[in-house]
Amino acid sequence: MEWGALVILLFAIVIATIAIQAFEFELLRLLEGYWRRPPLLVRWGHYRIRRHREQYESIVAEIAQTERKWTLAQLETALLAGDSEEARLWGMELKILADLELSDEEAALTDKLDELRERSLKDAETEHRLVILDLRLEDYPEPGRILPTRLGNVMRSAEDQVHVEEGENLEGFMIRHLDSLPITIADEHRVHRERLDMYCAMMLVLLALSATAVLVLPFDEASIGWHIGIPIAYLLAIWPCYNAAIASARGFGGALLEAYNALRMAGKPAPMAADISGTPASADHYSNV
Repeated sequence: MEWGALVILLFAIVIATIAIQAFEFELLRLLEGYWRRPPLLVRWGHYRIRRHREQYESIVAEIAQTERKWTLAQLETALLAGDSEEARLWGMELKILADLELSDEEAALTDKLDELRERSLKDAETEHRLVILDLRLEDYPEPGRILPTRLGNVMRSAEDQVHVEEGENLEGFMIRHLDSLPITIADEHRVHRERLDMYCAMMLVLLALSATAVLVLPFDEASIGWHIGIPIAYLLAIWPCYNAAIASARGFGGALLEAYNALRMAGKPAPMAADISGTPASADHYSNV
């Protein structure tokens, strides 16, 4: 009996995932964090936006701190070596990192500072830390456009790299230019979008099946393990699906950017770049493709 119920539930995953495709756009918007009601969920979304903004600012501060620490070490090395010119250049770099204005005399030395940066290699530990921090920062849009969820922020960060014309959304942009794209880029876009929709649908299906399993599976002493284990297994499977959706969103964003760049290189009319920094979230203007 237990095995039969398990087989039925497994087949239900496939059937429900197919049936839910009609609502994939609305489901994706929900997982991105476009919540209009109920009020409690909206307030929770505002709290999550503040938390994500704090994380964004923390990453930016850590990048700046790492850069300052490495630059200060270079300055100390130059001073110990008696190289006053190099020490002065590293002092300028510290002022730049601190957003301090350079004097006219220092500004005339920026070319030399650029040359010093190019020939000064960071140690492996510092370089690795900066690479990791940059990758984390890429998952966020501008602070004024942060959304409540990780998936939403990854999607918005990717979408904001493609500047659409006023009054046009990303869906219209891709539909209008799809025939002009190289087949490899068009296929890459389609594959990542299909995976994104699939993983988003699977999350809802797994949640529904977990609740269904509690009601359907027999609850007695002989099958207590099945009754508890199967719903928990469905719930645990949601987390890897969510992370897979985020990975697909990164690939989707990369495909969008490649499509945008390919159109520009081909001489197609490029969409006008709008100033998107600090603008509020708009589910109508920034539709998904």
